[in-house]
Amino acid sequence: MPSKEIYEKIIEVMGRKGISIDTLSELTGINIDTLLTCLRRKSGMIYNTLDILDEVGLELQLDNKPIDTHQDIIDYIADRDLVNNRIENATGIFHGTVKRFIEGENVQLEKALKIINILGIEVRVV
Repeated sequence: MPSKEIYEKIIEVMGRKGISIDTLSELTGINIDTLLTCLRRKSGMIYNTLDILDEVGLELQLDNKPIDTHQDIIDYIADRDLVNNRIENATGIFHGTVKRFIEGENVQLEKALKIINILGIEVRVV
């Protein structure tokens, strides 16, 4: 599931539940301008995205396993044969970004999803 689809689902749920951008900003602690940019671009940093999903009542899942935090993602992929060069070559993502993601740093959701996808992990938002 690409970042765009995740954000489309967020926007759809916000509309259905009547959640305003102001309210979502208050609940998540994310600056309104940053939130608007995420929603407009349908992409954002992984920490912000997880906070947004939580506040609108959606859940990120990897292979049907609920994910609450970035650390849950790292823990889930830690068991896989993770070779940074292989991931970099397969995704075109700079090795520094791959390394930062694997070490638990905040990276663009779109790039994190590419890394997760190359590992053969199914991503869903429910």
